[in-house]
Amino acid sequence: MVSAGLARKFLVSYSRQIMNEYREVLIRGKFQFPLSQVDRYLSDLKKVGEQVFPRTSITICPDPDDNKFLDCAEEAGALYLVTGNKRHFPIKHGQTSVVSPRQFVMILVSAGIL
Repeated sequence: MVSAGLARKFLVSYSRQIMNEYREVLIRGKFQFPLSQVDRYLSDLKKVGEQVFPRTSITICPDPDDNKFLDCAEEAGALYLVTGNKRHFPIKHGQTSVVSPRQFVMILVSAGIL
């Protein structure tokens, strides 16, 4: 799925706050990817994605750090927010459905994108 996003099969939207969190998470904890690899991946993501600047601050997630993802989705007008942590999000927020990576792949396959 990541390669499909980088190949522009769908639009990836991100905010500065999300990119900062991705960087922190990928270099520590269970992932511990090398910093050079993380920076290269995030640079590639920035090249193909669309940076948004959320004008709202949603406060509905049990974990306040997760609200930034809904802020970004709302500003981007996203149809889907893809997360491996669905339990921290509502099923739907506005027009955005919260789906797992597996569900998103199935959506892409059924649409003939993958």
